[in-house]
Amino acid sequence: MLRTCSWVMGIVVMCAVGGGESPKDSSGWRGNCTGLWPEAKVPTEWSVKYDGMMAGLRCANTANEKDAQAVTDGFLRHWLVIGPFDVADSVNNFDMAHVGKEESLSPKAGDTAGGKTWTALEVPVAGRFTFAPTDLEWVDMGKAFEYKTNQMGYAQTYVFAAKPGKVRAVVEHNYGLQVWCNGKEVYKNTKPGWGVGNYPAISRQNLELTWPIAPCFDLDLQQGMNRLTMKVASPNREGWRGMQFSMWLRDMPGTPVIRKNMKWRTELPARSSSTPILVGERLYLMAEPDELVCLHAKTGKILWTRYVNYYEAMTPQEKAAKPEYAAKVDPLVASLKQAKDEQERLGFRRQIDAACKQIEPDRFKVKLDGHLAGHFGIVGFTTPMPCSDGKNIYVFVGTGVAARFDLDGNRKWISRLKTEEGEGLAYPAGGAVIGGKFVVFIGEMIAFDSQSGKEVWRQPKADRANGSLLPAKLAGVEVVLGQRGEVVRASDGKLLWDNPDKGPSDSGWNPSVVIGDVMYLPWQGTLSIKVLNFSKCTGDQWQPERGSFEAGNPRGPDGKGWQDKWSAGSPLVWQDMLYMVDMYGTFIAVDLKTQQVAYRQNLDTRGLQHYNAMGVVASPTLMENHIYVFDNQGTGIVLEPGRQFKQVAINRIESQLERTVAIPPQEILTYSAPVADGKCFFLRGEKYLYCVGE
Repeated sequence: MLRTCSWVMGIVVMCAVGGGESPKDSSGWRGNCTGLWPEAKVPTEWSVKYDGMMAGLRCANTANEKDAQAVTDGFLRHWLVIGPFDVADSVNNFDMAHVGKEESLSPKAGDTAGGKTWTALEVPVAGRFTFAPTDLEWVDMGKAFEYKTNQMGYAQTYVFAAKPGKVRAVVEHNYGLQVWCNGKEVYKNTKPGWGVGNYPAISRQNLELTWPIAPCFDLDLQQGMNRLTMKVASPNREGWRGMQFSMWLRDMPGTPVIRKNMKWRTELPARSSSTPILVGERLYLMAEPDELVCLHAKTGKILWTRYVNYYEAMTPQEKAAKPEYAAKVDPLVASLKQAKDEQERLGFRRQIDAACKQIEPDRFKVKLDGHLAGHFGIVGFTTPMPCSDGKNIYVFVGTGVAARFDLDGNRKWISRLKTEEGEGLAYPAGGAVIGGKFVVFIGEMIAFDSQSGKEVWRQPKADRANGSLLPAKLAGVEVVLGQRGEVVRASDGKLLWDNPDKGPSDSGWNPSVVIGDVMYLPWQGTLSIKVLNFSKCTGDQWQPERGSFEAGNPRGPDGKGWQDKWSAGSPLVWQDMLYMVDMYGTFIAVDLKTQQVAYRQNLDTRGLQHYNAMGVVASPTLMENHIYVFDNQGTGIVLEPGRQFKQVAINRIESQLERTVAIPPQEILTYSAPVADGKCFFLRGEKYLYCVGE
């Protein structure tokens, strides 16, 4: 339903040309603040595929290969189960057999054993519109029969392999588990075998600088059919519940990888949801929880790394006042800088954290608000990306520490924000370099003098941001835009315009985009767009010409019921069209001339949704004459701009990580938008940075 003013048509005409021109290159949000690289000459096709056992692997709950379905994500979903069988003690009596020769089982649905019947148990694929589940995917025997303390059950599946070889399994189970593959025992543990246990635990373990190691074993598969048998126990303790396991398969380390249009891939020190920036021939990006990384853009070689944290922010005088720092902390910091292994690095970080808190607990105590703590596994401290004025790199991390480095990594200043007593750290965002200021967000908008690092102003009315601040020039004035549309003058922090539609409830996570003097502000995710023309604004109290129109569809996939249409990505405005994508992969094209939705299309994405993952996050990006859209599972879809949906290509980066816990092995990719550089573009994953080019 259209809700607009007559002047909107004038804006469209004015922006039809401006929307086709990217602004002067900058190094910040979406690279140039618009996501427009019409001059780029980049591939529309690329891929990373593993030539291993997982390709072509299929699974069924019958021994008939015709019934088998593809194992697309590493999780076996088709089982036969039988039980429960009572025992005196599920630990002490774990070895008691209840179905004859356990390792030789080859049942079909309806067969009986031990007075029980084998029944089918299917684990469905989570729907694409499922929002933020907290549980791992489990093969839960309780879905087939009721169980209680001190009981046993069996689960059987048939795995079909295109060729002989090995796959690696990572499993978590809430009590005893024994596994046979083709009659050979490959795993046995009569007690719980845990890793993360559930998705919220990812945040807790990230904050504790730990990462658990769940049980792991290899399956030696023959070509054709393979029998996989699981013996599952319930607890032997009153008050404990569960008879379930979560198992994920992946290819073995060293499996050959086939790459198309991949110039290089570089392993990074740690994950981050922030976007890389390109300055000259160097890339700068963040790694959790506090690391700035510089790479050579042509080769992917890491040139240097620097740390931005409480310890680095201490003055030499403050460190000298406590000799324990030199004796206990400095050697650990030196070891961390040399460490390469992920678990080793976490170990040094834990030791540094413990030593610093022992010396001065008040200085190093970190308190987070509950919401950030709960979602730390996706947000982290490095959501704010680095940004640059072309000569310096500015960094802000969510602990409230900011710093400036020259392009070679020489630190020019570092500053730790002062917070109120008892105040918890909230979602961080940043950064915008404009008007001699480095502007960040943590609970409010805060500016540093870009040369000295001194805090110069705060704007508390810009009080919410999950992504990035946006630097812009509106009506000839250098400003910084908040997530909900606030316009703050860069020179002095004056709030020139505060969005009157703001309220206490959430209005979405996505920053706006500015073309000329017009702001396109998403509202309630992708449900509507506010169009704000600031061209005639003057003085200290701005009143833009305002219009808005609805763009999303609040209905669910069946056309019924409310469905969140939240998005973390900015709109893409190109010529006379506006494009958005929500977190489920629904792509929306809006015709700015008619002020109507041209089309709404569910893209073929595979986004992973759980409490610490969001399926589609990256903003749509235009490179040359195509639009690029990405999910968090390595899918890249290329579209033609225009009023009709035209898909050019669908691409997959199927990188499997050597997970130590029972979560999907696919690398989480492209929470950040791509950054273009001539004939290539860069994609950020949780483990690797990719350069896509011919």
